[in-house]
Amino acid sequence: MKKAFFMLLILCSLSVKAQDESAERRWMHTLNVQVNPLLRQLLTIGQVDADNTPFLLNYHINSGRTGWGLRTGFGLNYVQFKDNDGITSRNSGLTEYSIRLGLERRHSLGKRWEAGYGLDGVMQRDENTTKTVVTSFDTVTTESNSNITRLGGGLMVWLRFKISDHVLIGTESSLYYQTGTLKEDVTITRRDFNQPGAPKTTVRNQFNTTLTELPFRVPLSVYLNIRF
Repeated sequence: MKKAFFMLLILCSLSVKAQDESAERRWMHTLNVQVNPLLRQLLTIGQVDADNTPFLLNYHINSGRTGWGLRTGFGLNYVQFKDNDGITSRNSGLTEYSIRLGLERRHSLGKRWEAGYGLDGVMQRDENTTKTVVTSFDTVTTESNSNITRLGGGLMVWLRFKISDHVLIGTESSLYYQTGTLKEDVTITRRDFNQPGAPKTTVRNQFNTTLTELPFRVPLSVYLNIRF
């Protein structure tokens, strides 16, 4: 009977240990979204600092046992603007999108706080187009197009406060080295006297400028984190 009792205890302890190890190996999924614009709408006392990161939506997957994991982020901004006062008409469009992918490690700092650090690879693309038409004694049409793709990467750190097991509030800071080439194309067309068959002249200028930057983004952005 004693032998059977001890064997039962051993089997129970092995079962509990196996369950604990299984729990440690679980993956933690975290989805976060930047909420600075929402806070600016909700808070009427004081002022919420403007966000300074282009990554609106992020996804993290981390090992519950080691804390190591991957994260990816995405951001998109699109603006279209048109106006016409009878003499000058303008049509402008701006498209910006950003993507990052990185390796990170998560650390628990007690029951309520956790922090992480890692390395990211980053790609950002900006495209800006503007067409302006000025109609007077003659008509001048100016079309400008500019675009730049920046590539790079660097260090990042984040800090989160746990409201519940599934809801956290956090912020982050990063230092990314990025480089790219700004390409600009400006075409100016002038038609004299606005008459059919009137002389028309066109001048086109193209510019390429290499840009290198190392922006340090302080932790101004606030993220709402959902863990599942």
